[in-house]
Amino acid sequence: MLAEGVFNIPANQIRVLTYDVGGGFGMKVQAYPDYAALMLAARRIARPVKWCATRLESFLTDTHGRDGVLEGELALDERGKFLGLRVRTYVGIGAYTSTFAAIFATMNTKNCLSSVYTIPAIHIGVKMVFTNAAPLGPYRGAGRPEAIYLIERLIDAAAGAMNIDRAVLRRRNMIPPSAMPYKAPNGPIYDSGDFRTVLDRALELADWDGFKARRRTSQKNGKLRGIGIGCFLEVAGGILDEVVDLRFEADGKVALRTGAQAMGQGHLSTFVPLVAKRLGIAEAAVRLVEGDSDEVPPRYAERGFALDDDGGQRHRARLRSRDREGPARCRAFIRG
Repeated sequence: MLAEGVFNIPANQIRVLTYDVGGGFGMKVQAYPDYAALMLAARRIARPVKWCATRLESFLTDTHGRDGVLEGELALDERGKFLGLRVRTYVGIGAYTSTFAAIFATMNTKNCLSSVYTIPAIHIGVKMVFTNAAPLGPYRGAGRPEAIYLIERLIDAAAGAMNIDRAVLRRRNMIPPSAMPYKAPNGPIYDSGDFRTVLDRALELADWDGFKARRRTSQKNGKLRGIGIGCFLEVAGGILDEVVDLRFEADGKVALRTGAQAMGQGHLSTFVPLVAKRLGIAEAAVRLVEGDSDEVPPRYAERGFALDDDGGQRHRARLRSRDREGPARCRAFIRG
């Protein structure tokens, strides 16, 4: 974004270092105007320029989580079987759109509407509205919890209107294992799932049937007691095609370079032992390199191998120049 949208230079002329990141999205996931101003200032005065936002600055200017109004109708037959779902959402995206606002305001919510239920027909309409607030960013589910909240509230309302136990109504409409792979009307294809078994186990652990007795006990003691139920299925997102680079370095160590960024998953304690074990070397001989756009594989040329339809191996290579004047630098990888 900074290279192509602001400075009009090749992307490989900008280096990004993200060695220690406490999370992978939210306010961290996109470029801000501050970055461009800092880079321009550093280039103008030919000196490093450093800046760190205060907590108040971040609250006022960085992306915020969610700002939506959701409306919906759930149609059922006389037996309580779902017939259709209609949804309308209005999403306030702030004073200007951010990198991912349009994605999670539309696709993320739409993809999760079927949840764990057989709903023959689903319709969704989305309106994104500019407001005078900070722009929207992808936080904690990014449009997906909104869809689940809506359908679960509609089911609770339907259960009350039809005098059917909330758990019974949910179980009656869950996608059975025999339907897998199941193509939901909103698009996703479910490859597996035994939702009824999971629900039954949850009800057992929660002693769902014993709730009324527990509530009577609480009332005698002057206390209020409630119980809720909600099923959650998330159609996750992310970059599904990642590149890694494994090579023996001049210092005798094995270096694993990956575009995947550690955000608390413990790459050092997973990738390094895995490589060491498969190669039969000590963990100390493995170096993990990530969080540096000058080092991770997508930064360089891509060279890979794939199989032709007849099973033969064909070679695929692409070279990408490091800069306009300098020589092309090639780094090999195998795409899994």
